[in-house]
Amino acid sequence: MKIFIFLLDLFYLLKKILKYMSDNENEVEFLKFLVKNLVRYKEDVVIDRKEDELGILLILRVNNNDMGIIIWKSWNTVDSLRTLLKVLGSRKEKRINLKILN
Repeated sequence: MKIFIFLLDLFYLLKKILKYMSDNENEVEFLKFLVKNLVRYKEDVVIDRKEDELGILLILRVNNNDMGIIIWKSWNTVDSLRTLLKVLGSRKEKRINLKILN
């Protein structure tokens, strides 16, 4: 039963991700949605956006207690977030980079 509930939650999350990627949503809102579904202290999630000729830089700050979730096991979570942002950027024909601050 727990696996079924987990799969439903995962399906719902994937559905929301695809909605964000198909709509013309802001990349800050997209990243905020993803990170807030991962961390425990949702109110401490802060994302700054800087744009220049190289592309868009998103700077993510989370609570120190949530850093372990974000950088989990050899930066796997961060790499996944960066991959999703690259896909979103390619759809918008922009380069999106992610920087993590603590």
